[in-house]
Amino acid sequence: MLTLTRWLERYPVAVLLGVTILVAEWLRQPAPAWVALSLVLLVVAVLAARHSGWRGRLTALGMVAMVGVLARAEWRVVRAGREWPAERERRIAAAFDRLSGALRSAHDANRRLAERAALWAERDQAAAFQALGGMIPRNSPEMAVVILEPSGTPWAWAGRHRLIPEVEGDVLAARFSRFYATLEHRLVTPSGRVVVASLLVWADSAVPRPERSLAARFGASQGVQLLVYPPGHAPHGAEMFDYTDSTSSGERPLFSLEPVPPDPASVLEQAALEESQHVALVLIGLLALGLVVLDGSRARLVVLAGLLWGLFRSPLGSAVGLDDFFSPATFHQVQLGPVATSPGHLFSAAAALLLFALWLWEERPRRRSATMVLGALLLIGTPYLINDLARGILPPARGVTTQLWLVWQLTLTVATSALILLAAALYRGREESGARRWTAPLAMVLAVVASVVGLVVWQPRVGWPEWYTFLWLPALVLVALPAPRWWMLVGTAVVAGTAAGLVTWGAELNGRIIAASRDLSRLGEAEDDLATPYLQRFAEQVLAGPEPVAASDLFVAWRASLLAGQEYPVRLGLWEPDGTRRVELALDSLDAPASLLAALVRGLGPTRDGGVTPLPRVPGKHYLLLQRLPSGRVLTAAIGPRTRLTAPTRLARLLRPPSEGPPLYEVAMFPPSTEGAIEPLPPGWRRDGWEARTDRLVALPGGPRHAHAIVSLGSLPLLLIRGGLLVAVDILMVALLGLPGMFRSGQLREWQVLRRLARSFQVRLAVTLALFFVVPAAAFTVWSISRLDSEADRTGDLLLSSALRDAVLTASGLLQEPGDYLTRAVVELSDRLEADLLLYSGGRLVATSAPILADLSVVEPLLDARVFQRLALGDELEVTRSATTYIAPVRIGYRVAQPGPPGGIGILATPQMTFDWVRTQDQHEATFLLLFATLIGLGAAVLGARLAARTLSRPVADLRRSAAALGRGLPLPPVGTPPTEFEQVFGAFSRMADDIRTSQAALESARQRTAAVLANVATAVVALDPAGRIIIANARARLLLGIDDVTPAVLVTSLVLTWTPLVEVVGSFLSGSVHERRVEIEANGRTYRVQLVALDGPPGGTVLAMDDLTDVTQAARVLAWGEMARQVAHEIKNPLTPMRLGIQHVRRVRRERPDQFDTVFEETSERMLAEIERLDTIARAFSRFGLPGDLAAPLEQVDLAAVGRDVAALYRLADDGVRIEVESTGAVGVPARVDEVKEVLGNLLENARQAGARRVLIRVDSRRLEVRDDGPGIPAESIARVFEPRFSTTTSGSGLGLAIVRRLVEGWGATVSVSSSPGEETRVTLLWP
Repeated sequence: MLTLTRWLERYPVAVLLGVTILVAEWLRQPAPAWVALSLVLLVVAVLAARHSGWRGRLTALGMVAMVGVLARAEWRVVRAGREWPAERERRIAAAFDRLSGALRSAHDANRRLAERAALWAERDQAAAFQALGGMIPRNSPEMAVVILEPSGTPWAWAGRHRLIPEVEGDVLAARFSRFYATLEHRLVTPSGRVVVASLLVWADSAVPRPERSLAARFGASQGVQLLVYPPGHAPHGAEMFDYTDSTSSGERPLFSLEPVPPDPASVLEQAALEESQHVALVLIGLLALGLVVLDGSRARLVVLAGLLWGLFRSPLGSAVGLDDFFSPATFHQVQLGPVATSPGHLFSAAAALLLFALWLWEERPRRRSATMVLGALLLIGTPYLINDLARGILPPARGVTTQLWLVWQLTLTVATSALILLAAALYRGREESGARRWTAPLAMVLAVVASVVGLVVWQPRVGWPEWYTFLWLPALVLVALPAPRWWMLVGTAVVAGTAAGLVTWGAELNGRIIAASRDLSRLGEAEDDLATPYLQRFAEQVLAGPEPVAASDLFVAWRASLLAGQEYPVRLGLWEPDGTRRVELALDSLDAPASLLAALVRGLGPTRDGGVTPLPRVPGKHYLLLQRLPSGRVLTAAIGPRTRLTAPTRLARLLRPPSEGPPLYEVAMFPPSTEGAIEPLPPGWRRDGWEARTDRLVALPGGPRHAHAIVSLGSLPLLLIRGGLLVAVDILMVALLGLPGMFRSGQLREWQVLRRLARSFQVRLAVTLALFFVVPAAAFTVWSISRLDSEADRTGDLLLSSALRDAVLTASGLLQEPGDYLTRAVVELSDRLEADLLLYSGGRLVATSAPILADLSVVEPLLDARVFQRLALGDELEVTRSATTYIAPVRIGYRVAQPGPPGGIGILATPQMTFDWVRTQDQHEATFLLLFATLIGLGAAVLGARLAARTLSRPVADLRRSAAALGRGLPLPPVGTPPTEFEQVFGAFSRMADDIRTSQAALESARQRTAAVLANVATAVVALDPAGRIIIANARARLLLGIDDVTPAVLVTSLVLTWTPLVEVVGSFLSGSVHERRVEIEANGRTYRVQLVALDGPPGGTVLAMDDLTDVTQAARVLAWGEMARQVAHEIKNPLTPMRLGIQHVRRVRRERPDQFDTVFEETSERMLAEIERLDTIARAFSRFGLPGDLAAPLEQVDLAAVGRDVAALYRLADDGVRIEVESTGAVGVPARVDEVKEVLGNLLENARQAGARRVLIRVDSRRLEVRDDGPGIPAESIARVFEPRFSTTTSGSGLGLAIVRRLVEGWGATVSVSSSPGEETRVTLLWP
């Protein structure tokens, strides 16, 4: 365990990889075992992180967060499965608790809406429309309001109405239909108008925008499904919430609500999905942390390996919301296994391989024969491998979008780039030479030529000829040769992008051809094995639900069936047993006439319930379902072959969403030939210009027919334009993937290059020119696209206007017809004009050519309020608007069909699909063209900037060469005639050159004079630069120090060991901030005075001056000792004179006055003893001063505080008015001698007393002793001499006290210093190192 922990301390990425694998396995299949193993790894990681660096600790912290989130996710998933019964009850209880409040809040809002609208019922109609439009709440369940005339005619309204508002009704009522449940508030105004505010309580999922209902919003927030029932229709035994409220007839139930929680399986699946998203996001964050924090390329490659494991072993892509990218529906190559099961998986694997190739390219593996052969095999096999990968492209049946095409192309580009870079890394080797800039551009040119040739020689189902593959080898070899990094990346992106774009184009075309072939194979007598079971399942589904009675019921049943999911063309109907058609829902134009269906219904008989009958029809076999319903009616469902020959009806275009891309192919079928036998058709697919065609004879009733399919290859200019744009995107993608290589070994060389480019004049000029081009081009692109839209809308509006004019001319007087006849007349008119029609009277929908649109509320029962205001209240005759209530985007044209007052005006409307892939493709082509032009403009801007920069930089280069020559003292090189803008600059440069030559001559003369002076002075002078290197040294310095100033060297490293004191002084000065320093040093047995002065201003430096003071010092020392001897003799002579006089006086008294002898003897003896004591003091002081340090007693630890207190106590006995104090932080031991410390303190205290001090402070601190007094102080000019022998500031001193103090203190290895503030204090400090 200890060995494992130590190994993990060095390799924390191993633990990170282990945690990643376990988390990926949990995402694949949640289980407690993966969490337990993760916890074990986490414990090991935490133990190892205690002794690792900050990188390991930060990684361990990230793993703690990862395992914590994983454990939390597992606990929630387990709890969701085990505690579902309790959770179900909790959800139901919570729904019941909150339902009353939600209903009451929505009820109050709807009531307030009615009350506010009632305030406008008596005002101007136009103002009422404006006011009502601002009353509809935005962030609440859907509401609408209408003000009705007493006759029921709408007067003003706003919002989306799902049901036709009625005048009659209770003040509070609930209304129900097959698809809606609403709650209505009614208010009657004084004028008799009725205000109806409606709240959408429930909406079926088949209608537009069902999520805006109260039930949908409440269910989504509470995690339940809310079912709504009319009063008395709720199922027995269910948990119901009966909503009751006050009405005009008292308190009564309005509707019942049933909260239905989801089933346990879906709850568990939802919990696992939500927690997987959290775990996946944290895992990606942990891997990103590892990429940033962990040091070393190998560690980052291991992290990438962990990411790939997570992508391939778990639904990591789906967990982060990239389901389409990681879906096998659009790409799946079985031969490569899990690497190519989706575009996302292939892209991830290719990106990891590319990063590995870049790392290998940076590592420069040794070039060997094996690596060379492997690189050559990679280059040769790359076209075949990419072509094989492209076979996994699966174009969807609903069309190929630009985004999907880009995903395919980028994925193959990254894969191709990875293979090329891997070959380049194997071929590069460790030699620095051999890199050429021309190889990558030439490879790009050859790749473009090869791709253009590939567009021309491609053949359907065959692809490219065998020889074409070798056409790519020169480009592949050239781009793999050694080249600078950025040229290598750009060249690889261009070669790989063009190759990937070409094979993607070919693979997509082959996919389209396969789809077209599949379409043709369904024609004629081909059987559909799935048609019968799908129809039988549809019949079971219809019988299991409420019996359909209208087209909307059939639409809802079809929408929930497999027929809709498999996109079968269908035609549904309800028939009476006698063959009378009651309801029809024709979504596609099938060859199933009503007469045929009626005959089959009549032939069903009373004893048969129905079945599925295959019918040979055109363009292929149809299958007809006949199913008797409980009411006796017969349900018919006819489906045909899934082919583009079957066109959807107008109604289907309004009810079905449009396709996601342009049609993959075009199929056409010709009528049967009347000229006898049909000539044999060429087999298979063939290329005809820029189209791929195939023809086939189809056996159909009435004779064989000629069918053919066409797949457009696109036009060469547009293909080249799109290819150029794709290559630009490929360059950006490969460059982004190549960014991690910048961080190799912590070096950010490319970032430094980018910073230099940001300061480049050429780059700034290119950006400026590009902006001048891009901004107008972008504006022109936006204008062109908007113009295309407006032109398309204008064309559609003209068609709408034409259809409406024809309809209005034919529909004159329709509003006076009875209701049933009115509906039939509108339907007939719609069939005749081949346009869907809507008829409004006074703003209310009264007839439609497709009642299903009104039933589903795809068409609202009230006219658009803004259109009504413009047509009925304004003076306009025709209005066209885009509609947002349809499933598909449409434009609706409105025209006044019957003029009259607002309550009786007749308005005819017709919708038209606005989504047209021809129009969309035109927009795309225009966009691509303008983007390509922008790209060309950018290239031109860069090229123009380069040429301009080169033109402008030529005179700058001339100036640079001239400046370089001038700096080296060489003659100025010849330059061409400068541009006019640079003439003044060149003139100024010439004058500057003349001034510089004059200054250089003057400086040279001054330098020679200075050198002559320095050569003849006795002082050694050395000039140093800021780094301490020798610049100048005179002859005395070279001789004294043994240096020279020819080869620049650092002074302190050039001196021998005997100059150690000088080295220390110079080093200290250079590293400090002192401007000037003077010091004396001892070296080589001699004394030198050293003076250092820092030079001001750039570039700075230091001047060193040295003088030999040995002889001067010795002479001064002899003079000093002589002076001292005279002083000592003088001092000794002074007491000897009174002693001699005293003895003579005693002798005289003894002879002359014997009676006074004793008294005189005593007095004289005391005087003589005092003089003898004075002599002894002088002798001892002098002996102390001259005692050598090596003859003294050994040092011992002395308690300064104790000695200070003892000496202070003795001096306090004098009682002379001097206050002596001692301050100490405790016992302080220092190396010294006790007697000498007492003598030093005695001298210092005696000096203070003699100076007239009244207070003396002895302060003892850590290795520091201070003596302060409040005497008159020492003048500043005398501070430097206080330690000289015989120097004294008083007339009574001997001048030896402080000299002795210094001698003793230095003998202990300590230092002594004196500072004084005249008139305030004097401080003597002893400091031990």
